[in-house]
Amino acid sequence: KQWYQRRVAITAGGSSKLSVKERRELARQRKKEEAERKRRDRDDEKRRHKEEEERKLREEEEMKLKRAERDAELAAERQRELGRRKEEEAKRRQAKLDEKDRRRRDEDKMLDAKRKLEEELKRRRAAEAARLEEIERQKELLLEREKEEQQKRKEEAEAIRAQMEEEMAREMAEYERKV
Repeated sequence: KQWYQRRVAITAGGSSKLSVKERRELARQRKKEEAERKRRDRDDEKRRHKEEEERKLREEEEMKLKRAERDAELAAERQRELGRRKEEEAKRRQAKLDEKDRRRRDEDKMLDAKRKLEEELKRRRAAEAARLEEIERQKELLLEREKEEQQKRKEEAEAIRAQMEEEMAREMAEYERKV
């Protein structure tokens, strides 16, 4: 403490009359302080450098973490997108299948309706043919009856004429007998 006060006194412009021993001691002390200051500066520099390195490492780690999070989010988004696309594709395929089924059902309905119409047409044609056949048969029966009646009338007329001729012949015979 004493030498420090002297030093302060010297640096403050005080007396510079120091003994050789004191000057040496002072020089040694200055050297020691300078070495100490340099060591502290080096330590500070090392510490600052170390802190800078640590800061850089932390930032790199944070960047890596952020990148990993971003990559994970992108991957999740891609998965969601892929899932959505798959779902849409499945819906499209299902819609196509449904459309195919609907068309097939419509076609089946049309074919069924066509078949029913054809059956109805066949039935009507058969009924019409049977009706026409019945009409023909009735016509033939009527013609047959008419022929029979004509024949009957003819026979009756013939019988009447024969009877009349017979009566006339009888009357003529009676008349001739009277005359």
